[in-house]
Amino acid sequence: MANLCIVMCCLAFCWNLPLSAAALPPNALGQAPDPSITLNPFQQANDFSITDTVLPLRPAEPLSSPLLLYGALLLLLLCLIGYLGYRRLHKKPIVTVSITPLEAAFQQLKNAKQYIDAPDPKLLGFALSDALRVYLSQTFQLPAPECTTDELLVQLPHCERLNDELRMLITQFSHACDLIKFTTLPCTPSERMKLYQQAELILTLSEKLAHPEPLMEQPKSS
Repeated sequence: MANLCIVMCCLAFCWNLPLSAAALPPNALGQAPDPSITLNPFQQANDFSITDTVLPLRPAEPLSSPLLLYGALLLLLLCLIGYLGYRRLHKKPIVTVSITPLEAAFQQLKNAKQYIDAPDPKLLGFALSDALRVYLSQTFQLPAPECTTDELLVQLPHCERLNDELRMLITQFSHACDLIKFTTLPCTPSERMKLYQQAELILTLSEKLAHPEPLMEQPKSS
């Protein structure tokens, strides 16, 4: 940027040089003064007119060589291209980090763990329920976030990727979360911890069903 400013200043100076030279008096440019212009040093102050001392201005002369202007413009263009190239080479790449639905769900559970000892147990119920519903939606394509508990439980038998054990765990977990979210029944910290551990178990079993490990081929007996 400093180079660009210097080039622009030099260009402006060269452009205004003929105009500045034209405004100088003739004797300052090495020319003889005009004999028709005379000044009376004894003229009275009230008769003094500024038109008596104004020297005629010469018309501005163009630059003797346009190569200077073209060279300055070319230098300015090269500096601009170099600056843009430098910015492009040193531009920091944008790094995006993607996580799996299981990692996102466990991160939500980790954030919800702070509500185990909270005065209001509803915070834990909503946090655990939301984490599990989002995971089921992303992994098994169930409309869990938009459904009520009854609507979600109706959809479970139609998901062939879930087994009976996991359906039962999800049903028990959903009813327990509803009791915390929509009732005023007391919920001790130990009961909240059990609900938290149940959510972890559901996520672990669901991931095994969603991404089963490939079976290793048994070596053939001779």
